[in-house]
Amino acid sequence: EQVRYTIERDGYLDTFAEIGATVFANACGPCIGMWERMGAEKQERNT
Repeated sequence: EQVRYTIERDGYLDTFAEIGATVFANACGPCIGMWERMGAEKQERNT
């Protein structure tokens, strides 16, 4: 929430809205699946 508040306060949310962008929740790479995991080829869940 602190990141969202800061970009709103600094006017970045308005800039993104003007170009039609969507701002998603911040997440680290591994949290959103951007990493190589041993055994991933089996497509097993890891959660």
